[in-house]
Amino acid sequence: MKQFVYIFLSLVTLTPFVHAQINVTGTVKNEKGIFLPFVFVQEKQIKSGTFTDSAGNFNIKVNPNASLLFSLKGYADTTINVNADENLMIVLRNDGSLKNNSSAANRNLNQDVLVSDAFSGHMNTVSSYNTAYNEGGQMQFNGSTFAIAREKEETHGSRYYYKDWAKGYVINNRKQKISNPSLLFNYNKVTGDLLLTHDKKTAIIVDRDQINSFTLYDAIDREHTFEMIPQIDKVHFAEVLVNGDKYKLYKLTKTKFIPSNFTTNGIVSSGNSYDEYADGNIYYLISADGQIQKLEMKQKTIKRAFEKDEKKLEEFLSNNNSREIDESFLKDMVIYMNN
Repeated sequence: MKQFVYIFLSLVTLTPFVHAQINVTGTVKNEKGIFLPFVFVQEKQIKSGTFTDSAGNFNIKVNPNASLLFSLKGYADTTINVNADENLMIVLRNDGSLKNNSSAANRNLNQDVLVSDAFSGHMNTVSSYNTAYNEGGQMQFNGSTFAIAREKEETHGSRYYYKDWAKGYVINNRKQKISNPSLLFNYNKVTGDLLLTHDKKTAIIVDRDQINSFTLYDAIDREHTFEMIPQIDKVHFAEVLVNGDKYKLYKLTKTKFIPSNFTTNGIVSSGNSYDEYADGNIYYLISADGQIQKLEMKQKTIKRAFEKDEKKLEEFLSNNNSREIDESFLKDMVIYMNN
C-alpha cells in the first residue's frame, strides 16, 4: 500500500511537467510597421528558440505559462507571457544603438543602405508602406533598413532576376518597342511581374497583358529576353535561351520562398538558419510548327523531342558523349540542330 501511495504522489508531483505544449505563432514588426526578419524568439525557461523569417513571421512550440523573449540587435528586448495557442503581433522598439538601423553590411560604416539593395535578398521591401505591391498596383520603396541578428545568416538567393535595377526594353502586344534610357527594370521570379522604375524609389508593376516580350541587360550588356507563352505558363515569363528558325529553347524559372526552420533546445540545434529563395528551372523546346515539348536532362526525352532530326541529333550526341547534360549542353545542342 505504501508503495502505491508513493507512486501516486510521484505522478501528482510530475503532472505539471507533462502538459502538452502549446503552439504560438505571430509576426514581429518595428514602430514604423516594417516587418522584422532575423528576430530571435526564445522561451526563457527551457531556452528553446527560433527565428522570424524574411516576412517577420515565427512559429514555436512552448510549455504553458511560458515567457517568450524577442531580441534583435538595435531593438529593446521584449518579453511576452503566453498560456495557450495564440497568434501574436509583437512590436519592437528601436533602442538607438544602431544608427539608421543599418544592415550588417553597413553597420560598421554607419551608412544608409541604398534603395537598390532591396534586390539583394536581405531587405524587406514589402512593408506596411508598400502593401500595394502584392495587389498588382504601385509599390513604394521607402528606403528603410533594419538590423540583422548575428545569429542568423542573410537570405540565400533572391526573388528578383538581378540584385539591382537593369537597363532594358519592352515589346508590347502591338509589337512596338518601348525603350527609354531613363527607365530601369527588374523581374520578380516569384510572382512573374516585370517591374519598372525611373528613380529607384518608386516602382510600377507592368500589366503583363500588355507585354509581348521584354529584354534585360546584364552587367556586360548581354541581352536576356523573356516571352509570355500561355501554353507554357500564363503567369511567368519564359527566358529565351536559343532563338532559331527550326527550334527555340526556353527556360521557365519558378522561385519558391523557403523560410528558415532553425530550432534549438539549448543543447541540440537543427534546420537552416537562413531563409531561401530557391529556383526551379524547366526547359521547353518549341519547333517551327509550334509544337512544344518539355526537355529533361535525359537522352531518352531529348531523342523523343528530335525524332524528325534523329540523324543530326546522333551526330551531336556522339561528338559530346563525355559532357554532362546541363543547360549549357541543351543550348549547344539546339544551336547545332538549327544549323
